[in-house]
Amino acid sequence: MQKSFQKSLLAVAAAAALSSTAFAAEVGTNKLIFPYISTASTAYSFITLTNRGSGSTNTSSGAANRLVNVPMHFVYGTKAQTAANSAACEHADGDASATANDVMTFEVMDKVNMFTLTGEGVGTVPSPLTSSYYPLAAANTGRHGFLIVNGNNAPVGTTLYGSAVVIDTATGLVTSLRP
Repeated sequence: MQKSFQKSLLAVAAAAALSSTAFAAEVGTNKLIFPYISTASTAYSFITLTNRGSGSTNTSSGAANRLVNVPMHFVYGTKAQTAANSAACEHADGDASATANDVMTFEVMDKVNMFTLTGEGVGTVPSPLTSSYYPLAAANTGRHGFLIVNGNNAPVGTTLYGSAVVIDTATGLVTSLRP
């Protein structure tokens, strides 16, 4: 009985490890895809973005290693949780930015404002050398979908990394996506 339980536990652990890797956001690139987010009233979708790489500096002005904002474009595709799989997603997008060696965590509906909690401040139009993100509007409650973070206009050498955790207070951890 004990060997059977150990084998079952090992199989479950292996499946969990494989599934979290298979659905992880792409790492070390200027485009990230988070294949599942939820805006259910009891759900919290936390996204963490890290900007690393040489693309965060600008030496064209003669000042070596002068920091610059790295532009990011957020694209959300969501639909009602009760919608059929064949139903089309609705699109919402907006711009944000990150500074060199930046690590930012935010909740996609801004239910928990991490920037306020950490004293960083938030703005849709970033001030020089500040970070910002693009949360979904309150009208998107009760939906699920995906998020793409695109750094196409970022300086050459910009490298983005990301992870996500979706927690539903009614059911517990929904998913965790890591690079």
